[in-house]
Amino acid sequence: MKAYKKEVQFTIWMTVAFVLVGNVGLLFSIFPVDAMLFGFPVMYIVPILMGWFGVFFLTIVAGRIGNKIDDEIEAENEGRIFTSEPVPLRQHEPTGTVTAAGEEVKGV
Repeated sequence: MKAYKKEVQFTIWMTVAFVLVGNVGLLFSIFPVDAMLFGFPVMYIVPILMGWFGVFFLTIVAGRIGNKIDDEIEAENEGRIFTSEPVPLRQHEPTGTVTAAGEEVKGV
């Protein structure tokens, strides 16, 4: 259940990040600026950089983190705890005897 809670929190935070990054241009309509960046007026280049490239970067980050959370959910649903280390195999003790083709085999 922890992985589901983590996914909900991640979704909320990424939604807030996407809204903020995608709408950074609104700040320049509230607070006009006469500065220059890379030879362009800041009020034009910053919304492009934050909007286009910021959203692109956030999409990549959201995809990678989302995949890790999905793996945790799948592991939780299978009844095992998700770790980055491999899960050791259990050693089974021999129990009883098995008869195969008329012969008795011990320790299986």
